[in-house]
Amino acid sequence: MYPKIPIQDSDVFIYPKFGDRLDTLAQKYYEDTSLWWIIAKANNLDEAHIGLEVDKQIRIPINITFIINILKDMSY
Repeated sequence: MYPKIPIQDSDVFIYPKFGDRLDTLAQKYYEDTSLWWIIAKANNLDEAHIGLEVDKQIRIPINITFIINILKDMSY
């Protein structure tokens, strides 16, 4: 179970390029492919949507420390 990810001023909005996937964007923005779920949750996508549409804007949360802390708080 992942936390809801609120919009923050630091978020970046992009149009994916052909071939972009959640894991490749996580590597680009977070230097960690395993954090793909942050982008997915922020955009209401699930695992089945690992490939992205080039004409649909997506949000990339940048403050991942905040998100990870929410997740840690949920696990207690």
